[in-house]
Amino acid sequence: MLPTLLEIVRHLKAEQERGQRWAEKHFETLEDGHFTAVAISEEEFVLAPYPEFSAIIYRGQSQYYNPCLPSLYREKSTKIERFINIARLSEFELLLRDHPAVNDLRQWSIMGLKHRVDYEALAQHYHLKTRLLDFTTNVLVAAFFACTETNKSKGYQPIMSCHQPPGVLYSLNAAAEHSLRPNNPFSGAVGLQPLRRPAEQYAWGYRLPRRASLNSQPFLSIYPFAHSPRDSVAIFDAFEGGKKLFPYDPVLDKAQQISLTRHLSNGALELAIQRTRGFKRQSALNALSQKGIEVTDRREHTFSQLELTQIEEDWKQRQPDLLSRIHWRLAAYGNEDC
Repeated sequence: MLPTLLEIVRHLKAEQERGQRWAEKHFETLEDGHFTAVAISEEEFVLAPYPEFSAIIYRGQSQYYNPCLPSLYREKSTKIERFINIARLSEFELLLRDHPAVNDLRQWSIMGLKHRVDYEALAQHYHLKTRLLDFTTNVLVAAFFACTETNKSKGYQPIMSCHQPPGVLYSLNAAAEHSLRPNNPFSGAVGLQPLRRPAEQYAWGYRLPRRASLNSQPFLSIYPFAHSPRDSVAIFDAFEGGKKLFPYDPVLDKAQQISLTRHLSNGALELAIQRTRGFKRQSALNALSQKGIEVTDRREHTFSQLELTQIEEDWKQRQPDLLSRIHWRLAAYGNEDC
């Protein structure tokens, strides 16, 4: 008999808390809601979510899929369909480059390193198709996605049937996975970004090797569970029906428009060509035309002056609190010549 979701959550939380108690014994640890600046290269850092010393990240699904693939590669998409979605991601990036909070955060510097704004991971949180899978350092956040389903008119709703196929929680040892693929620049903490959703969801983005399924990855543990209406409602209510995880953001409306757009800007097209193989400009234009996609010099998806003013005012109000929750540790390295 399969365990329930909350039984698995309690088991995984207990494991994480044991590791946290070890960290508290040996280091001065941060409180929940705070972020640690972590260098990811000689040029950039990310703001990693709590808990600082946990190597385990989690993912929840309402049912098990095999293969388990990023949204860009599902539904047997064709090469040109994937190219269109990458161009839409590029359109979303161009939109965010005009976002006042994004521009501000891009200028933040700690010990000479710049904050990495992860445009693809941000797009993932606004429902565009990407090459990433969502993970989180908070097992309860993963549980929310494991025990809910989406309804077009009502958004997320708790699963109230115990007769549907089992759900699944994944846990992945991110430190061990990084040791196996240290040069994968697209996997890692999303954490604190200029938009609200990733921080509220303790977000990580995980990029699979090309054509690989999540289920076959090393350092992954899979926990199937039996759906329980009682567990679903308890977890759903803990996040106020998802309001805590999905604070309102005007970017959402723009992202929805971009995800369906049949009009791309030249700038987005050029970025997409740089980021894919097999398309030169003319062949891309021909393929897009056959799919009914128009490419123009003008960007159709932009912020109005009123929207920019409102975003900037909101950012100014949020910024002091965010700054107070950012910390970093210094690292010492031995002399390699010794």
